Amino acid sequence: MTLEIESEEVCKLTADSVQWTEDEEETFFSLMVEQVWANNRSTSSFNIEGWKYI
Repeated sequence: MTLEIESEEVCKLTADSVQWTEDEEETFFSLMVEQVWANNRSTSSFNIEGWKYI
């Protein structure tokens, strides 16, 4: 199954972005750093295991 999204819909989704608290941002960044150190990011993105952990 393929999900097709029109560019207008993408803009609508990003326009209603959520504001994270500083604590939430810090937690998210910490999780990402942990996964970099765990070698779950070998290129410019995390692998499946890294994203599942995050």
